[in-house]
Amino acid sequence: MPSTLLTGALVCTMDETMTVHSPGWISFEGGRISGLGSGAPPIPTMTGCSEVIDCPGLAILPGFVNAHTHLCQSLMRGEVEGGPLERWLLEVTRPYGNAISAEETHLACCLSLVENLRCGVVGVVQHHKLTMSQAHVDAAASAATRAGMRMLLARGWRDRGPRSENPDAAAEEVIRLREKWERSSCGLVALGVGPTSLENCSDEGLRRVVAFAQQLDIPVHMHVSETANEVSSHVERTGRRPVDWLEQLGALGPNTHLVHAVWISDAEVELIARAGAQVVHCPVSNAFLSAGVARVGHLVRSGISVSLGTDGAASNASQNLLETAKFAALSTKLGNGGRDALTAAQILRMMTTNPAALLNRGAPTALRAGAPADFTLVRMNTVRTVPSIRPDLAIIYRACPSDVHSVFVGGRRLLVDGRITSLDEEALIRECRQAADALIMRVYGRRSLEAREVA
Repeated sequence: MPSTLLTGALVCTMDETMTVHSPGWISFEGGRISGLGSGAPPIPTMTGCSEVIDCPGLAILPGFVNAHTHLCQSLMRGEVEGGPLERWLLEVTRPYGNAISAEETHLACCLSLVENLRCGVVGVVQHHKLTMSQAHVDAAASAATRAGMRMLLARGWRDRGPRSENPDAAAEEVIRLREKWERSSCGLVALGVGPTSLENCSDEGLRRVVAFAQQLDIPVHMHVSETANEVSSHVERTGRRPVDWLEQLGALGPNTHLVHAVWISDAEVELIARAGAQVVHCPVSNAFLSAGVARVGHLVRSGISVSLGTDGAASNASQNLLETAKFAALSTKLGNGGRDALTAAQILRMMTTNPAALLNRGAPTALRAGAPADFTLVRMNTVRTVPSIRPDLAIIYRACPSDVHSVFVGGRRLLVDGRITSLDEEALIRECRQAADALIMRVYGRRSLEAREVA
């Protein structure tokens, strides 16, 4: 089987001791890392590889992972400037969600994935709420296989409000999706369940969905405590705070992903830590929708695994995970006299090894022999990243998407020197422009400003 060797790079393993090989090398074969180390590679490794790529001026890191997004929203962005959440849901996501076709959903997902890829992302956790038809859900999975990226598809579910479903029907659909995509995607797509929120799920329905997920050993990925209003409404209804309520329902465990977790108490932090549940932090979206600032430093110091997510493009304006990382780092320095501040290395873990465990269903994936050959290569010699005395500081505080040189997923090069290889990016942009204009016409009865200018 062909093997590839990358040499002369700054290899940031992100292992337990933050080992850096400078300069270093890494080799892979059959989609997995076969070796890595400092200096020049051993002669047998050099002579045994079918391809050698010299990487001076580049840092090699575990591939970035976007731990929470709604890929379909890329055709919805630009309609409003922000929150609050309740108005944004009413004015943006619900009208578009009711009107978007399966084909438009696929295009929107592809557009978002390409944007993620240009930011160094190898995989995403897609909280997929467009479940009007099987084709709408398949559209997200097919976008991942088309782009060649990894995806944990958390299939949305609710049994209150519009598009309500019986838990048994949702379970059958998850089984169908697993049978169709986990095999045909060559390991790129994995399945989870995605209850939208406690507000949209009955207690009994949520119990049944969580029990189903536990039986299949798949993740439960859901929004929790995003806004103060959400928390106060839940307390008024149940007498308990949301995380406490999930614990009472038996829905809090290692396979539980709590997205946002902005408004949680100290007691709830202890519950999350004790259960081994994971938190996904979406700071740009929280700011855009005026939701608040999560106490991420407190979560990390409590031993909770925290990952970074952009959230959907309609509540962020982009899928730029590098921007999200910088915002996350800076926001931890606000308030409390800076005592909650996190280091750049900690933030880097939140976009690499921590969320890799969500995608790969195992231990955090640092660069080591046997791990998937999922890498992000970042230029360390640009006007933004020079000097790169501390690569973690350079990447978190100064790097931007144009500094991402290459992305490998399972050893396949999806981005090479800034060029997308898995699909025709220019053609996709043209198709998405046309789709967005048609969607705006159906939703609002008018053409987009861009379409009017072109006409």
